[in-house]
Amino acid sequence: MAPPFKDNGSHKTSDMAKQLEQLEISRRRAAEEVDEKEVEQMVIHEKQKPVSILGSFFNKITLHVFDESKSDRNKRLKREFKECRAQERRTKALKKHGVNLLGPHGDVRIALLGKTGIGKSLLGNNLLKGKVFKSSVSFLSVTKQCKFEERQLDKHTTLFVIDTPGLFDTKEPNETTSKEIVRSIALAAPGPHIYIFVIGVGRFTPEEVNTVNILQEIFGERVLKHVIVVFTRKDELDGAPTKEFVENAPTELKDLLQKCGHRFAFINNKADADTLQEDVDVILDLIFQTIGDNRGAYYTNDMYEEAEKIVDGKRKEIQNEKERQQEKLIQEKNEILNAVTESCGEEQDRQLIKDTQVTEQKLEEKRRELEELEERMRNLADNMNEEERRLMAIKEQKETREREDIKTREMQREDSRLKKLEEENKRLQEEERKRKQELEEEEKRRKKLEEEVQKKIKEDQNSALTKALQKIADVENRISENAQINSNKEAKKQVESNDTLLGQIGSTLYQAGAGALGWVKSWWS
Repeated sequence: MAPPFKDNGSHKTSDMAKQLEQLEISRRRAAEEVDEKEVEQMVIHEKQKPVSILGSFFNKITLHVFDESKSDRNKRLKREFKECRAQERRTKALKKHGVNLLGPHGDVRIALLGKTGIGKSLLGNNLLKGKVFKSSVSFLSVTKQCKFEERQLDKHTTLFVIDTPGLFDTKEPNETTSKEIVRSIALAAPGPHIYIFVIGVGRFTPEEVNTVNILQEIFGERVLKHVIVVFTRKDELDGAPTKEFVENAPTELKDLLQKCGHRFAFINNKADADTLQEDVDVILDLIFQTIGDNRGAYYTNDMYEEAEKIVDGKRKEIQNEKERQQEKLIQEKNEILNAVTESCGEEQDRQLIKDTQVTEQKLEEKRRELEELEERMRNLADNMNEEERRLMAIKEQKETREREDIKTREMQREDSRLKKLEEENKRLQEEERKRKQELEEEEKRRKKLEEEVQKKIKEDQNSALTKALQKIADVENRISENAQINSNKEAKKQVESNDTLLGQIGSTLYQAGAGALGWVKSWWS
């Protein structure tokens, strides 16, 4: 049995159909995720807030000045609520591909490309939700230089949009415009995540085809991984399905969509606010989906340098062709001179002169061609010098950013070290305070013990001294009594006995003091 025939055209059509189905699913999902009851409750809550007389007067003045009715205000609140929910969904979906894909600053960097008058600037204004880029419907490009603006998608994500000059401008050559478009890499350093190729709904002209070729020559084939095609002027479809438009597109457009991975969307830049918000949400969904598929990779200067190597190869081919033409002209001139030298006779001379004149004319034409070629080579060399200066500026900007990142990390480490030192200092101060408190308590306890010891010593001394004095008084009374009764001999004996008694009293006092001192020592230890 013969193998089935593989139809590449049907495969492309199925891929486009899948992309269109995904666009419709994302549009319906963004609409279904919004709980209308929650929005209505939020609006009712706003209505039920107490309003003072002055507040109601201010509201009337505000509505009159800004011409925003209550219904418009409710619609605006619903759009803002939908936008917040859609951004939360995009952020959540992006985290599935990896953490911190947008880098430390949370930047989403995109650049708008396309021919003049196609609506790039107006698309940028709608993505940024403001009139920041000048727009026009004429064939003269309003944007002469790359410009960028930004807006916050949420508190962690910033959208950077770069508007580039249009190709095939009636007044600006494509070489000048291409040189300016290359600056988009520098403005979106370290590089854009997405290039949006803007095409108008209508006939896919040869200029669009040449635009694609020019962009591939500038940036190389690898840029197609970062390209999203956005069709403007969706209102010109007159209600026809976008699927039908893509299926009936010319072969060149289908090939372009296939190279870009069938990443495309439609927008009506002049639609009402609700419809415009839906189109912008679909484009943002496609941007975040592409960033996730690329794992957060962006188009870098290294990719541009690879494309530059291809251009250098073509330049060398032109130089070699120029040298071959010069050698051919020299050879033809030598052949003519040899023919003139060998010829003789007037007729031959006239013919040779005529041939020489014709040859000189040809040589003059060749000379002019060579001069034009040399002029183009000089222009190409000037362009290369300009690109080298631009690359040096980009390199310096990249190095500056790296130094700033290193300085930021060093400051963070220093802050962490200072915080640890502060915590250690607080801990040491707390320990010092506790130690002082313990010493104060120990000092109080020691003083209390000293007071008790002094009190005890005084009590013991007073008790022993009182007893001794009492005994001395008794002895003196006996002596006086014995002195009166007994004779001198007996009095002498009595005195001796009294001396003995006094010695005993002194010994008793000494023992009492020694006992008290021993008790103090034992108690203190």
